[in-house]
Amino acid sequence: MITRKELIKKYLEFFQSKGHKIIPSASPAKGTVGVLVTVEGDGFDENEPLFIDFGMTNTITITTASEWGTFSAIFTVDTQHYGTTTVKVKGSTTPFTAIDYFNILPNIFTVSPSQGTVGTIVTVCGNGYEAQEGIIIHFGLTRTITTTSTDLIGSWTTTFTIDTQSFGSTTIIASGLACGTSALNYFKILPQLWSVTPTEGTVGKIVTIRGTGYKAGQVVTIHFGVT
Repeated sequence: MITRKELIKKYLEFFQSKGHKIIPSASPAKGTVGVLVTVEGDGFDENEPLFIDFGMTNTITITTASEWGTFSAIFTVDTQHYGTTTVKVKGSTTPFTAIDYFNILPNIFTVSPSQGTVGTIVTVCGNGYEAQEGIIIHFGLTRTITTTSTDLIGSWTTTFTIDTQSFGSTTIIASGLACGTSALNYFKILPQLWSVTPTEGTVGKIVTIRGTGYKAGQVVTIHFGVT
């Protein structure tokens, strides 16, 4: 009497002989570096060790098929460049490699500091872009506040100085020239009093004060000492 294991194996051999493939399911199908991906499938030997490769990373995780040949595994998308990336599930005893795909998207993962006044120097880091592509950084109302380039795995780091814009959450957009897509993050501009002229004098002296980072058209009330 043929066993269930032998029956499955014969079915899979016939299935692949006709040019078909065992296809696992990767969920979600797209996302940024750092996203958790669940891979599920079936058709392997019972209790078979399975090795999962992801793009340039061999064996990003290992799992074991159930007694019914099904499997489920979770891995974290590591730093790789933009685009369609293979998810391969390889059996250690069966001669099958199941393939699915995950689409890596651009991401701005660091804005440091995340808030400050005009003149603050901000460090911005991103990944998930094409390898060695040009990146243009837009900040709020300012187009192309700085530019940079990615490395071989699609990552980049740059700095820029907060220019004069109004108070509040302000967009940082990083656009890739090769991949044609962008990522978004935010920096909060805070008010500041940046100039008092003169800084000393007698009663009756006229003083000029200047500030930035307030809302456009906002009425600003000035307090002086006990007044």
